[in-house]
Amino acid sequence: MFQNKAIRAALGAASLVAATALDQPADAKTKARPISIVAFGDSLTAGYRLDRSEAFPARLQQALKKLGYDVAVLNAGISGDTSGGGLARVARDVPKSADLVILELGANDILRGIPPTTTERNLDSILERLQSNGSDVVLAGMIAPPGMGTHSPARSTQSSRGWRPSMGRHCIRSS
Repeated sequence: MFQNKAIRAALGAASLVAATALDQPADAKTKARPISIVAFGDSLTAGYRLDRSEAFPARLQQALKKLGYDVAVLNAGISGDTSGGGLARVARDVPKSADLVILELGANDILRGIPPTTTERNLDSILERLQSNGSDVVLAGMIAPPGMGTHSPARSTQSSRGWRPSMGRHCIRSS
């Protein structure tokens, strides 16, 4: 059930961005080349212990194609990855030609007790790099469970719920 809700939410976000990234919504279905979507994240993206056809990127591609979109969704998820690992590999693993990047990192940072400020700094850097390439970005997130990591539950929960207005400048940009 959770997986279906997550796929529906991402599908909605991806459809919105695919439509707004182009001049007209109809253009997203008739564009000369497929819309290039990169799912960049950790095991939640990679599909840890799932067949590749059942992982989120494959399911997203299937769902968008069923709606008539010509898309290619690249699975750039690595199980166990942190925001720091993502920052180290973003230039290598995300083509500059990506129309849309779904960025899903941070869960392993929580599990490893990485300070939220470090995670935020890494995500900011990743977002800036992606947008300098001209990619639209959907930032996927989660709320940290109280008591996770080495930080106080209040700090962990407060940080994960505290969407900073400055992060909004990075996400779902349209020319």
